[in-house]
Amino acid sequence: MMIKFPKFLLVILVLVLYSGSAYAQTLAYVTNSGNADNVLVIDTASNTVIETIQVGEGPDGIAITPDGTRAYVANFSGTVSVIDTACKIVIDTINIERGLRSVAITPDGTKAYVTNSSTDMVYVIDIATNTLMGEVNDDSFMSFNQPFDIVITPDGLKGYVNNIDGFSISVINIISDVVVKKINVCATPLFLDITSDGSKVYFTCGIIGCGSLDEITTASDTVTDSIAMPAMPLSCNPRGVAITPDDMKAYVGTFSFTVSDNPDDLVVVDLINNMTAVIPGVGNNLKDVAITPDGSKLYIGTFIGDEFIIALETATNTIEDTIPYDGPGQIAFGQMQLCPEPENNILLSPPTATNEILTEHTVTATVLIDEVPEADVLVTFEIISGPNAGLVSTPNNGECTPNDCRTDINGEVSWTYTGSKFPGTDTIVASFEGDEMDIIESNIIEKIWLLPPRNVPTLSEWGLVAMAAILGIVGFMVIRRRKATA
Repeated sequence: MMIKFPKFLLVILVLVLYSGSAYAQTLAYVTNSGNADNVLVIDTASNTVIETIQVGEGPDGIAITPDGTRAYVANFSGTVSVIDTACKIVIDTINIERGLRSVAITPDGTKAYVTNSSTDMVYVIDIATNTLMGEVNDDSFMSFNQPFDIVITPDGLKGYVNNIDGFSISVINIISDVVVKKINVCATPLFLDITSDGSKVYFTCGIIGCGSLDEITTASDTVTDSIAMPAMPLSCNPRGVAITPDDMKAYVGTFSFTVSDNPDDLVVVDLINNMTAVIPGVGNNLKDVAITPDGSKLYIGTFIGDEFIIALETATNTIEDTIPYDGPGQIAFGQMQLCPEPENNILLSPPTATNEILTEHTVTATVLIDEVPEADVLVTFEIISGPNAGLVSTPNNGECTPNDCRTDINGEVSWTYTGSKFPGTDTIVASFEGDEMDIIESNIIEKIWLLPPRNVPTLSEWGLVAMAAILGIVGFMVIRRRKATA
């Protein structure tokens, strides 16, 4: 039996922790795959949405890099949106193929793996360049079959992918990007999670009976346990699974495919003693679950009917809050980071030059915003000291190129002025107004003005003068001698 989920239905909750930030505020990033096509950023301390980030069509999987600076969103439409988590903006888009589902990132932060249930492939992204490296190599005997969820071991050596229509879980060698084994499992493996030490992978099995939570031991890559879900009147289908940070318990959402006055239940599994307990009536169709890095809260995505993200306190297993959203989505956790102010810069050149007085001199300013040339910025040039002190550029009077004194597509604008009749050294600065109405000034450059050189006779000219003087003296002496003789 082949199960085909629509784009707004296939959802997994993925947990990612960034521990390197100096800011302790934990944020939940939730893909909103209903009609909104965005990512909600939730402050887990107050359970409030603090930011909404527009991404591609049908956002589904999401994962955060180990350093916490980037979030990768798998959009069903076939793109991966790369989010700057500090500034909470999309900074890159990677084109792949329609049908993307889940994403996982290696512990060293070098590669991202994206599943595609339409093409039956797992794609590999180079995080350094945000480019597609290729696909995981799976031969005809171990090919993917509607791959959906993916987890990677903490040592970064192996990845596990469930094949929803293949009754199996594929094991990937992360170093070589090759499928090395297929583990035969239940009829419909749905959602995966991995223990903090990487020794166990747990996955939910649906369809048959009330389903189960099954266990793979990663040392042998074999199924080593199966924990039956308790029989419940409506919610007899396990879906999302989240393991607590201490690896003692797992939370499993259940799904009844109906909207009822009797909401679906949440199952708590004791992983040490293989015992289950039920938290009744949590919400309609608990499809996705994720637990905060400190284990204090569980976030649950509901589907069909009133759609909410439910925040549940794990100490008491009671609902703390509900957060409305448009549709089920995956969740990744990260720490609050401050968005750095844009680095505005203006460079003035040439640094020094020498001209004669009463001639023209041209200087050029280049405006950079975050090291990128910025066009259409009004630049003011000013001579702050020297024989031409007080001169200021005036737009649209022929002094600037472009004439309006605004930067061109290369971020450049030039100013030409004519030196006065006085020699000396001008110091020149350029500036523009920043986003906060602050004035951004350039480096200071110098312009040296010199008097024109005097006409000094050459050696040959001096020789002629000397000869003329000698001839004059000789002539004078001859005349005096003649007068004396007379």
